[in-house]
Amino acid sequence: MAGTEQGLDLSVASDLLRYLADTPFAAESATSLTGGMGNYVFRIRLRTPYEGRHTLVAKHAKPYLPGNKSFEFSTSRQEFEAGALKRIASAVIGNSSLVSVPKVHHFDDNAHIIIMDDAGENTQTLKQLLLDSPGTLTPKLATQIGTELGRFIAGLHSWGASDDAAEAREWAAGHALAKRIAIYATYGRLLSTLDGVDESIPDLREPPLDLDAHTKETIAALVEARKRDINDSLETLVMGDFWPGNILVRLSSDGELERLVIVDWELARSGLAGLDVGQFAGDVRVLKQFVRSARECADELVGALLRAYAARRSGQDGAWAGVAAGHVGAHLVVWGSRIPYAGRTRELTRELVEEGVGYLKDSHSWERQWTVEALIHALCSTS
Repeated sequence: MAGTEQGLDLSVASDLLRYLADTPFAAESATSLTGGMGNYVFRIRLRTPYEGRHTLVAKHAKPYLPGNKSFEFSTSRQEFEAGALKRIASAVIGNSSLVSVPKVHHFDDNAHIIIMDDAGENTQTLKQLLLDSPGTLTPKLATQIGTELGRFIAGLHSWGASDDAAEAREWAAGHALAKRIAIYATYGRLLSTLDGVDESIPDLREPPLDLDAHTKETIAALVEARKRDINDSLETLVMGDFWPGNILVRLSSDGELERLVIVDWELARSGLAGLDVGQFAGDVRVLKQFVRSARECADELVGALLRAYAARRSGQDGAWAGVAAGHVGAHLVVWGSRIPYAGRTRELTRELVEEGVGYLKDSHSWERQWTVEALIHALCSTS
């Protein structure tokens, strides 16, 4: 295959089709897919089926974000995404027939493109299902989805911590870009968000939050600890961006769950298992705060995921649940004050951020040992 050396811009559908023309992936059309921020993603409709597949997904990376060309984003991320997907595909990480990751069919490091399985045209993200609830997503379906996801991510973390995954952990530990992004995205902005110095978050200014010196010191200590953990931990292999927007859901015509596909693995790295769990739970909690119609299904989803995760990783509540609780708190503060939901108000934003402060304080204190049931109660008792 040849790409940029031919002067092709693979972020443009017509050039992508030219790039694919003399390959097993020659396509009659390339349709841009929305939902992600980091890459140019197309569904390609093949001229000739490939291994029985009529459509595939082509994912092209630039050394910047598509929506912000001043934000440098190394194309090395694709090497890690392709590598993670291939390693996970060959591992035994669970017994769910409903959860999968895309199979990589081709990776061109020179043209910065991955060709992988298509989850299907009749899929939608779990986040969109939550936004649309009540509707297609019922409490019963949310419970099933949460259970399947909890088993899968627990299986990933159990395998990732095993001797069988030693090579994968060491390899993933080299993903310096993912570590920098993980630190910046949440812990790098946590203290400045609480201080109210970010002019883009007027809801936390005038007056700033009333935090005493001990609370600020406790949170600052947690921030430094998590930064070290993100940089140095070899506990397991983590997905790195585990949230409802990266879960594709396929349902049958009568609303039965057929498939869950977890996508966007370019931030996979070595790290703490609780950070994956906390990101998912925290993101659903943010959505629940501002989209009131999603509340019932949100609680069922998170409760089922946490219980299934704990059952698969029994005996480790103190290790992962405390990390997850703290990460929920960090997510509520940093992302809960920034995601522009239509239902956002100043009062609801400050309420959510103050809740996040509570998680941060409790998770860093030796006075409270988190358990999965304590975390479920905290997340699902809010009204």
